[in-house]
Amino acid sequence: MDAEQLTPPAPTPARRGGPRRRLLVAGGAGLAIVVALAVWVSGLGSDAETPPDEDAAESAGVVDAAAAEAQALAGDPRAVELLRIPLDGSFGNYVSLPASSYLPQFPAKGPVDWVSALGEYHGWDVWIGSARAVSGVVQREHCILIERGAASRSRCVPAALREDAALLVSVPYALVAPDERPAAMLEGHRLAFWWGDGGSVAVLLADPEAVPASD
Repeated sequence: MDAEQLTPPAPTPARRGGPRRRLLVAGGAGLAIVVALAVWVSGLGSDAETPPDEDAAESAGVVDAAAAEAQALAGDPRAVELLRIPLDGSFGNYVSLPASSYLPQFPAKGPVDWVSALGEYHGWDVWIGSARAVSGVVQREHCILIERGAASRSRCVPAALREDAALLVSVPYALVAPDERPAAMLEGHRLAFWWGDGGSVAVLLADPEAVPASD
């Protein structure tokens, strides 16, 4: 199996303040990442909320907006890290597909070949997964998905750009059940789940002004 093999660091204790931020920069290797990401977003980007019957230009705009929101939230120094969900690093060995058990629908362009259920946090079930590369069309993707009942948020990015492409999904205050809200969560805040480094998924509380409301 060609799933990326990552060795995670030791689980990081929950702390206040945002996790390590890696923002795209227009220079050197950073410029190459920007160009690669721009090509992927315009032609191959995956976003669960993009209607299938929209024309290409409008669909690309929806993906661009989601990517910009994720980047803004991940790069906001005011975001508070509530906790980290540790991963064991054995990517590719979670679920042998197809499986008879329930699996969520990731918005990947390639065929999904593994998934992992990370548990429930603040009322939302958290999953990560990966989709195989399709020769000449799509590169391997990493995905994150959260769901609560019929509601879900999901995002996929190229695995090679996971840390820089902000593999992050978020939900507003209104979509977090009152008894599940963090004590510090106020109206206007967003709760975000960010798979950045290889060893964990960070749960963030976003500043009300970090990301414009889009829900």
